[in-house]
Parts: sequence; structure tokens; C-alpha cells
Amino acid sequence: MNVLDAKVHLHEHDETFRGMPLLLARIRLYTDKGHFIASSEGFGASHALHLARNALERKILEGKTYGKSKKHPEEEYWERMYGWWLTGK
Repeated sequence: MNVLDAKVHLHEHDETFRGMPLLLARIRLYTDKGHFIASSEGFGASHALHLARNALERKILEGKTYGKSKKHPEEEYWERMYGWWLTGK
């Protein structure tokens, strides 16, 4: 798997715990095998990034991509999209 692009987004919340701010870490990974997204919250940057990285790793190992379906469209879809053309009316 080749990584084409990787994006990391951190968002700091107002909540703190023992001086450590609550952070939301979101990782987007664009590869030749698909688009993977994972996010997690943790207190401190390293904790939030570690949790998001673990979630992303699980999604990659399971092979779950974002926005793709392995199912083929049903016959109703094709009739709705091309029905007017196929009937010749």
C-alpha cells in the first residue's frame, strides 16, 4: 500500500484534566487502496494522536475504506438511471 497523502487535524476543546487540554485528533489517509479516516479524543496531543493512530490501524487491517461499497447496484438503480433510455421512449 502506497500513501499518497496524509492529513492530521487537531482541535482543542475547553475542557482540561490536570492541566492537559482535551484534544480531538482526526487522521485522513489517502492511499492507492482507498481513503481511510479515523478520529479520537484524548487529554494531550500525544495521547489523542496515539488513540487516533490505533483506530486508523484497525480500519486499515480490516480493509474498511471510507465512501466505497463493494456491492454492485441493484436492478432498480439501473432502471431509475437509464430506464427512459433503455425503453426507447
